[in-house]
Amino acid sequence: MDKELYKEKLKQFNSTPKYKAEVDFLMRLMQPKEGEKILDYGCGTGNLVRTIRTVFKAECFGYDVNNYREHDDEYLFKSNFFFKFDKVYFCHSISHVPEIWNKLEDLKTLLNPGAKIYVITPNA
Repeated sequence: MDKELYKEKLKQFNSTPKYKAEVDFLMRLMQPKEGEKILDYGCGTGNLVRTIRTVFKAECFGYDVNNYREHDDEYLFKSNFFFKFDKVYFCHSISHVPEIWNKLEDLKTLLNPGAKIYVITPNA
């Protein structure tokens, strides 16, 4: 998909009451805490990453196979991490990950003991 078209569609969807309610639910589930290391797997343009860093003061990072960043942001689109995460979330992205079970196995190497994975998806 064209980068600008994707960004516009995402901006429109992110402003819907449905999406806002899902993000609110995710934040209540995750309860991000200051200093926690959190990964947004499939971060899109990184809007939710920036929100978590700003509102909750957590060390949130984004990973996405596409580089749809809106700003030059050191926290977005990393592919190499030299630390482990306390939490990982997939917000409307898990259905777009090919061979998801293999990716989840790979993801284990990036998780601290007791880390949690959260999934918000609009489809069954």
